[in-house]
Amino acid sequence: MTEGKTRSRGQRRLARALVVFAVVAVIWFLITRVLGGPDEAPEATPAVTSTTAQGPASTTSALAGPDEPETTTTTQTLQSPTSTPNLEDTSLYVVDAAGGSGVFLAPGSQPVWAPDGSRIAFTAPADEGGSAVYSIEAAGGAGIFLAPGSEPSWAPDSSRIAFTAATEDGGSAVYVVDAAGGSGVFLAPGSQPVWAPDGSRIAFTAPADEGGSAVYSIEAAGGAGIFLAPGSEPSWAPDSSRIAFTAATEDGGSAVYVVDAAGGSGVFLAPGSQPVWAPDGSRIAFTAPAG
Repeated sequence: MTEGKTRSRGQRRLARALVVFAVVAVIWFLITRVLGGPDEAPEATPAVTSTTAQGPASTTSALAGPDEPETTTTTQTLQSPTSTPNLEDTSLYVVDAAGGSGVFLAPGSQPVWAPDGSRIAFTAPADEGGSAVYSIEAAGGAGIFLAPGSEPSWAPDSSRIAFTAATEDGGSAVYVVDAAGGSGVFLAPGSQPVWAPDGSRIAFTAPADEGGSAVYSIEAAGGAGIFLAPGSEPSWAPDSSRIAFTAATEDGGSAVYVVDAAGGSGVFLAPGSQPVWAPDGSRIAFTAPAG
């Protein structure tokens, strides 16, 4: 009898425990349903997008620029390097347009033909560092040292060469030197000098006060630089009336513009860079991203 009562009492206790557990489970379920738990983070799927570089909506854009750079015309003797160019770098060759074997001219790079076809200006690294501008007869021979620098650009009459040289403050400046050699004449702080086909002016790139770069032009004899537009890579029209150039776009790309040589609003042509005029001035070749 006693054993039966004990068993009955144990069963009632187990039943009460199961009821309490069930009640707690229901309450917990209701709380989680009402308050809500954190959802599992879905796996991130990268969005694949395709963009096409677009030019500005307006084909004419007023490109405001910084103040004119200070351009005091001076004469500076640019010392020749004490050693020969580094022979382990690139070299210049000439090959017949119809094909054939290339003829070695000299160690160097950036070859530019004189307009009269007689000589080739080029840049050669110097053993002590930096680079120098030389010229050599198109048929070959000994190179003539002109000045420390790079980016040579011939005057249309082949009498002078504009070039870029490093400055003591770590920047660069545009100089002009006689094709036969001599003292370099300072024109303006900047780089990328390009002679106008009529020989009157030189376009170049100079740092802008607000950052980036801007295109200027200056008389070949020196004087005050004329601001043209924010940008770089100036290229003269064959009649010297306009300049094509590259300017940065808001999306981080670049675009080709054209501006009058006297200044004004830049006219957008296309997304791209490195503009080059056709000889007749009717078209402009340029580089743009593929696709």
